[in-house]
Amino acid sequence: MQPSEWSLESAGIWFDGLWDICLSLEKMVDHWEEVFLGSILLLMSIWFQAAMP
Repeated sequence: MQPSEWSLESAGIWFDGLWDICLSLEKMVDHWEEVFLGSILLLMSIWFQAAMP
């Protein structure tokens, strides 16, 4: 396998992964309020557990 072929193939795989991430982000934007509130609640619960002796 030539290095140029490998880089082209890996770039294609990387681009496919990036495209999947973009699509999932687009879906998440529809539910961004729930994601935002859920992450805040999760961080707060972790913070409270860490603050407890």
